[in-house]
Amino acid sequence: MMKIPNRPDAVDRKSRASINLNVQNMIGVFGRKGSGKSYLTEATATIFYQQGNYTLLDLYASDNWENAFWCIPKLEEHEIDGFIKNPNKYNKRTRFPITILCSDALRYDQSKLDRFNDKLFTEEEFYEYYKGQQKYYNCVYPQEKPKSLQGKEWIKFVSLPNPTAKFDSEINVNIAKIIENTILDCRANDRILVFNQRAFPSEVNMFRTLEIIFRNLGNIAMKNFRRLSPEDVDVSTRKEMTKKQKAHDKMVFCIREFAEICPNRLKADASGESVRVKKSLLSLIRRIRHYSISGICDWQEFNSAETSIRNQFDIFLLKKWTSRLGGEHFAFAFNKINYLRDAIFEKQKNRRVARHIADNVYPQIELLGNRYMYFVKQDDNLKLMQVPEMKTRHKEPYDSFEKLTQIEFWFDKSYQVSTGSVDSSSSSRTDEKALYNAIFAMRNPLKGKKYQWKEVVEKLVIMQENNEVHYAKPFKTMKDDTLKKWFGRVAKRYDEDESKSK
Repeated sequence: MMKIPNRPDAVDRKSRASINLNVQNMIGVFGRKGSGKSYLTEATATIFYQQGNYTLLDLYASDNWENAFWCIPKLEEHEIDGFIKNPNKYNKRTRFPITILCSDALRYDQSKLDRFNDKLFTEEEFYEYYKGQQKYYNCVYPQEKPKSLQGKEWIKFVSLPNPTAKFDSEINVNIAKIIENTILDCRANDRILVFNQRAFPSEVNMFRTLEIIFRNLGNIAMKNFRRLSPEDVDVSTRKEMTKKQKAHDKMVFCIREFAEICPNRLKADASGESVRVKKSLLSLIRRIRHYSISGICDWQEFNSAETSIRNQFDIFLLKKWTSRLGGEHFAFAFNKINYLRDAIFEKQKNRRVARHIADNVYPQIELLGNRYMYFVKQDDNLKLMQVPEMKTRHKEPYDSFEKLTQIEFWFDKSYQVSTGSVDSSSSSRTDEKALYNAIFAMRNPLKGKKYQWKEVVEKLVIMQENNEVHYAKPFKTMKDDTLKKWFGRVAKRYDEDESKSK
């Protein structure tokens, strides 16, 4: 009789676990439209955020604040009006504080934000606090609570200047530093970082900012997200460390409709700036294991995402899907489910109970219920699992972030950058020349008054607001000396160009 060797480590049994939060993961979520992909993406991200204590970056979603709903608790339909009237009555329910990256151009009512963040008195709270005192509640501009009574800052905005097309410009370097500090603040205070298209005045502005995030994420991780040892936190063993300390080096991002920012074919955005994001994402994904950054992304058709990017995923979660959307890559999954179902029918000799067993053990992917998914790892084994339950409110098609929070948003027109400014400088060459000529005319008039630099800036503020000149920065925040130096550099360049042409 042949002697069988004992090799308990011959099979990687750990790889059969669902999701190992101690290692880097790239997770792809797939399903038909309306199958609950984004719900599953959020539910999976919540596991990383709550159980794994990962720093969570929610980096792309529909431009209706879809990924900003982390700060809103799960509500029954009859509770929505109550939440709108007083959101802080629901603070005992699961809610997560968010930090939203936004353009300098974004505007909102600060008093309404303060109300949502529980900084202002309600009428009931005011009279209870000042009971017996001759004080009156201001129902138009409610009074601010003392710091000791203020609640959690559920929503915080971090403003970013308009990025330039030149990646290593001074402005872009400054943006990268702001983003780095914001991510570190999110880790320190258990906040979720949110990036949404709605927070930017144009797709140029949005795509350039997203590129800066992807280009710098690896460096941020290498610099700040290192694994802590017990000695770093004054304990003897790793078991004595807190979950947060153990997760000091862990970061995860999630992206909805992943194929929108890394399409396998040319994307039809008007500005053409999406190419920048695709290239930066490709650079990040290729090195992402070295940075120990995990990702959770969802999209519909597997082949619609860039091949070299999608091939980096190692875990797949399948919702209700079709073989057409899965393509050749997932043909094995549909074939395997059909094979296992056929085996059940054959064993039960096609009795009525056979379908009941097959639908409960191996339901067809095309008919999968919303509460279920197939978990697939690289070994191609399929495991039927229940979708984790969301503890916060997932955005429904009829939901409005503005309505639920009572915060309205708009853009300051003077801060907006023309979507045509996509050349290698912060403003297009044509816009730059027009601005230079306008300043030159004010500083060197043929007749009349010569404008001082302070007066030039004041004049440009008005011209920018009237859309008569275009520049990447708002003149209302610009110093006289800054404009003077810019004009000197541009004048020198135009003089050199003119001498060369001669």
